[in-house]
Amino acid sequence: MKHLYRNAALTVFLLLASALVLSGCATFASPPTADQNQVIGSVRISFTVCASGGADGACMDWWGNSGQPVSSGAKQVFLGFRVPSGANAPLSFSSTATGPSDSGPQLQFTKSSAYTSELQRLDPAPVGKEWFGYTSQYVTYNSGSGEQNFSADVDFGLPERADGSPFAGPFTYQAVVGGRQYGTDPTEPIDCQDSLTTDWGGPGSATEGICVDDPAPEDLDTDSSLETRDAGITSGAAASVVQGGTVAVPFTFAYAGKATPDASFSFAATTNVPGATVTPSVSTLEPAADSSKIVGVSVAVPSQAAPGTYSVTLTARLSNGQSRSGTAVLVVGAAPAGTPAVSTPAVKIALPANTSMPSISGNPRQGRTLSASRGVWGNGSTSFAYRWQRCKETVQSCSAISGATRRSYKLIAADIGSTVRVLVTATNSAGDTQAPSTRVGPIAPRLASLPEIREAMSIALVPRGKAARISALLKNRGYLFSFHSPAAGRLRVSWYLRGSKALGDKRVLVARASASFPRAKTVKIRLVLNARGKALLAGAERLTLVGHGRFAQTHKHRVIIVKKKLALGH
Repeated sequence: MKHLYRNAALTVFLLLASALVLSGCATFASPPTADQNQVIGSVRISFTVCASGGADGACMDWWGNSGQPVSSGAKQVFLGFRVPSGANAPLSFSSTATGPSDSGPQLQFTKSSAYTSELQRLDPAPVGKEWFGYTSQYVTYNSGSGEQNFSADVDFGLPERADGSPFAGPFTYQAVVGGRQYGTDPTEPIDCQDSLTTDWGGPGSATEGICVDDPAPEDLDTDSSLETRDAGITSGAAASVVQGGTVAVPFTFAYAGKATPDASFSFAATTNVPGATVTPSVSTLEPAADSSKIVGVSVAVPSQAAPGTYSVTLTARLSNGQSRSGTAVLVVGAAPAGTPAVSTPAVKIALPANTSMPSISGNPRQGRTLSASRGVWGNGSTSFAYRWQRCKETVQSCSAISGATRRSYKLIAADIGSTVRVLVTATNSAGDTQAPSTRVGPIAPRLASLPEIREAMSIALVPRGKAARISALLKNRGYLFSFHSPAAGRLRVSWYLRGSKALGDKRVLVARASASFPRAKTVKIRLVLNARGKALLAGAERLTLVGHGRFAQTHKHRVIIVKKKLALGH
């Protein structure tokens, strides 16, 4: 963190300098990773945090600076995770000290409603996702002890569906790290003020910190995703049978994710009808990817069973002990005197039925990848197909995007300003049914990195070759150049003359140009000399100008400024 783990000399420097120039000192050693460490079920997010930078520069913050040696004093670490809504988050977890040059303390993290609220307040989780924040105990580091990293594995249970259907994925996640120092009370309020990524506190404050030191602000809203595996069992309408009769109770077993030999399920059924015999129609199943199957449970009810409402449970179990169950209602009625027992015919398969709409997750911005969740389907859908569409003003104007038939789609320049949706087609032996997702967007242009913008502006500011001569500038009444805008934004370029004998210390504008860009593109721009500029250049054999460029990137409240000196002669 920008205020964590500093040596005493840097602490004194903090009293004299702006916090904006500080380097971070608690960053992820590499981007956090996620895996499903079981066949179905929970997702494990793993990471290593560089609590302080080593001499070899292995720990770098997102400004590209090496972390500083740790300092003495009480420190508290913040960790936050943005995951799908309904994910089962742990109440607490422990870290493992990994060194490398010093083992450091072990940290105990506890779920923090205060940190969670601050994450949500300043970077609201979109629909379908939620934040979970954790804080460590206060710990003390020994100054100059070397690089002290820590690692942790945090398990999140997949969201559970009310109807028992599986989580279709993908599991999206974002992990952040921050912290504070100088405080000693773990219940002290966490106040991120007006930005998660801006230092708070400082000289004269009892506590200093930063709510998110890693990742960088421009990456904060970009989630990673993991394709998951899950299974679930849903039941149909309540079944009825008379005493001495047999009935087929319908269930749907659904599997979401890629097929794997490890996902081989065995089926068993039970009922609380005394003396009844239950037999599932399927004994074992190795499901195909994103598939479902109707499983009927045959229940033979003895003639002496008391009329009433009972339950039937179907369980699918893996060899490692993981299981999924579903329960259906069975109503047993009294058989009329002298009436023979009647068996209910087998369940008839109907067309796939969508009970929860497909959805889209991801950042709706050019260059980002969107992922589709197929929604929840009934009636034994066996396969699913995806078709992405680009939409204009109305739903009726949506049109298919060429080649976009996978579960994920990477947004391109043609999508800017439009919305997109995905059509999911579910198929079973009775036919197919199609359901659309809600639309996301409008799609924003891509955000360029600071190095991209600076490079483009540096090239634009300085004339080259014959165009860099005073005579050429006067003849052309300025300078015509190509600007390779790396993103949507607004550019302003100015040339100033300063420090000449005639002007003294005054700065005089001699030329200016401006342009706007709806997206990344290359355009020709003319930097036009004004009357004062023409007069000053015409009367000089040699002079030095200062080129001043400003680029304000659309959809990003940040102005990039680049200055260059221009030495001109005839």
